[in-house]
Amino acid sequence: MGVELTAADETWGGRPDKPRDEDYPVTPGAGLYTETLLALLGDSVKAVRAVGIGQDLFDYDEQRELARLGRIVAGEGEPGAR
Repeated sequence: MGVELTAADETWGGRPDKPRDEDYPVTPGAGLYTETLLALLGDSVKAVRAVGIGQDLFDYDEQRELARLGRIVAGEGEPGAR
């Protein structure tokens, strides 16, 4: 479920056939699930802040990401707002 990053490749015709530990193409942007969810919410919610944590990225650091989320929630970090 991509929020800020998603796995994508123009040659894929559906679910990617890549194991989690294999390097796969990552591109900026939301994945299909996130895009659909936000579109369904539409105007029923004034603002939705979509913030992703790349737990499957090779350089994932839990403490760093929790600190980043804390800053975002406190209004000090980059808004992944929509």
